[in-house]
Amino acid sequence: MNIYLIGLRRSGTTIIFDAFYQDKDLYLLYEPLNPAVKMKGGGSMATDIDYNEKIRMMRQAFIKKKGLNKNVSDFNFGAGSNFMLESSKHELPRFIREYLSFLIHSESNTVLKFVRATFLIDQLHHIAPDSYMIHIQKNPIRFATSHLFGIRDKRLSGISLLKRKTSRALGRYSNKYEKTDPEDFFNIKTGYNHWSQEDIANYYIREVAKRKDLEEQPAYIKLLFIWKEFNERMIADGQKYFGDKFLSIDHESFCKNPVEQISGIYKYLNLEVPQKVIQWAKDNVNAPRPLYAADDPRWKSALEMLEIDLKYLEKDIK
Repeated sequence: MNIYLIGLRRSGTTIIFDAFYQDKDLYLLYEPLNPAVKMKGGGSMATDIDYNEKIRMMRQAFIKKKGLNKNVSDFNFGAGSNFMLESSKHELPRFIREYLSFLIHSESNTVLKFVRATFLIDQLHHIAPDSYMIHIQKNPIRFATSHLFGIRDKRLSGISLLKRKTSRALGRYSNKYEKTDPEDFFNIKTGYNHWSQEDIANYYIREVAKRKDLEEQPAYIKLLFIWKEFNERMIADGQKYFGDKFLSIDHESFCKNPVEQISGIYKYLNLEVPQKVIQWAKDNVNAPRPLYAADDPRWKSALEMLEIDLKYLEKDIK
């Protein structure tokens, strides 16, 4: 059995990958098209494991097997070297298709997790048509907030990083999520290019969606739009190509009931869930953080303008 684990950056794919990592019968590969630099913990920061180490080794093995004149860095297909590759439909180069096939078929029960799959789902299906696909999405308000604040607490505050780049706009910002002035937050227009998200949003809005009405909007509106467009694309293509082997999960539901959710995922995959996976989920998955500025009417206005379900104004997805 092969499994694709997909979603947007800052949507919770890594925390599920972390849980799967406790299962000795799964062969897990992290972000096959990323720069593969040394980095402990991945996006969740929940472990001290350099998940990219195995990817670097697999790239070297593939290069040797195929006799390619390539470097490990040549397999970075997307941000930050070329964010446009993640912003619209692109045919994967032959060596990338063969590399992904090499990865997904490398072991039985391989899990291939990555956040660059929005416009690749048809090609992923062609590479491994019998695979399962699990899609993770976060509440759009939390998604936008997460990108604007960056990774806090365990790394240098995202707001601190933003202050350095746009000190006038964010001069009053605190490093604390709860103390940030909503007037500052809702007026951010630039400086949120962690994970190339600002580049991706601006390019997609301007060149792909051709939404001139959104080009001068604040960052949170652009991020909500990207959330809607990209997740709708992944769900539609996932259902089209993978059928009943496609499963979409809300990150908030997973965080609220991790044992129930992880057990449901294993049942969907027709696998027995190991006790170690359940225990890790109990010990490490936290309840969702309250929505930032939940009562601010600008969230409701933005969701209505972008035709996003107002259910996301609730504290959690039910």
